[in-house]
Amino acid sequence: MIEYKIEYKEERSAELRLRVFRGALDLSTFPVIARRAIRSTRFVLDACIIGASHAVQLQMGNEILTEVLACGPDAVQRHQDQLLGMWPLGEAVEPLAASGIAYSFTSELVSLEDAEESLASLRLATAEAAGVDKIGLSFRFPSANEMRAPETLLWAGASDAAVSVWSAHVYPAEEVAVFSKSRIALPEPVSRINAEKELIEV
Repeated sequence: MIEYKIEYKEERSAELRLRVFRGALDLSTFPVIARRAIRSTRFVLDACIIGASHAVQLQMGNEILTEVLACGPDAVQRHQDQLLGMWPLGEAVEPLAASGIAYSFTSELVSLEDAEESLASLRLATAEAAGVDKIGLSFRFPSANEMRAPETLLWAGASDAAVSVWSAHVYPAEEVAVFSKSRIALPEPVSRINAEKELIEV
């Protein structure tokens, strides 16, 4: 995993917005701190931490869906024609059929005192993520108080049915953490479809 140094810009959790785009975005136009991609015969998943935010891009064949959870709109203005929707913090995204990809998203605001256990679990998951089906990214901004440093965690994993993305964005000045979960359904594997087709024909 490549990590970059970046100066922390104070932002507020209330400014977070989820934006979902149809098609690919050039993720290098964002202030990328850490980035990793995984590839399989069914999909390519590209994920990155962009400051106190994140971006995830999933490609399945010719279909691409991009999730950006961020405060500032600057880096996405040039992609307004691809925007499928924008949602504020805490507003759930019902299953969204976009470009043939079923997508859902939830987020919640939690006090740091109540978030410690969930943060510890996500830190462990990102540290242990490895192999061809998992991504783990984390970044803690330098701070005089390391225990209260701004922090971003991102975990992504794939199963037969879906790609799941979990994130946490820590805002120590507000003493809160924002947790998010998204799920992107994967189409049935070709081998399984063929097997079911043969059973029906028999």
